[in-house]
Amino acid sequence: MKDGINNYLVHGQQDAVNSAQMGTKATPHVQLMVAAGATEVVQRLSRTAPAQMGQSFAGFDAIVQARLKEADDFYDSVTPAKKIKAESPEQVNLIRQMLAGMLWPKQYFYHQRV
Repeated sequence: MKDGINNYLVHGQQDAVNSAQMGTKATPHVQLMVAAGATEVVQRLSRTAPAQMGQSFAGFDAIVQARLKEADDFYDSVTPAKKIKAESPEQVNLIRQMLAGMLWPKQYFYHQRV
């Protein structure tokens, strides 16, 4: 499906994606003009106009910071600085990325036959 999304957006192939808009794959399509040196942040996509959303983003930054701290705490617990013998922050980050790559495919998905 990722190829379908690419083909639709990049190459304009209208039939590359599911026109019924049903299934398990989706992607947001956001177009932004960002000036040199500027920053834009997309926090969440919704069909509701931002002015009508009220306090939908209340606590967003706190939630993201909490998830980052949880991830940091987890990786600190499985890679104690004394044991990994990293010589720089870059090496610590590299080890974290390697562990994440090993953990991702270990997710468990339960599929029940009907």
